[in-house]
Amino acid sequence: MSALLLLKTANSLHDIANLLAVKPAHLSFVLYKKPAALKYTTFTIPKRYGGTRTINAPIADLKHIQSQLAALLLSCSDELSVKYGRQAAHGFTSDRSILTNAHA
Repeated sequence: MSALLLLKTANSLHDIANLLAVKPAHLSFVLYKKPAALKYTTFTIPKRYGGTRTINAPIADLKHIQSQLAALLLSCSDELSVKYGRQAAHGFTSDRSILTNAHA
């Protein structure tokens, strides 16, 4: 079954957890139970020409879930482009970059 159809028919946290290849209890804990302050690590890095930039990086558990979700959504986007014969977006898609956008 296609990723797009599986996502469309997902009706519960359990369904979404299966699509993301994580345990439902783990998904629920990270999304709903873990305090927001513990989901990200905050640090600063220097900017090239002075000043600092604050980075809020997700913890490993959340980053894994986000990566799985990104892969699922990219798969759905690819299915839609095949179905409709064109790419709905240029950015954040496989095999595309700012250079391919400039040539389009």
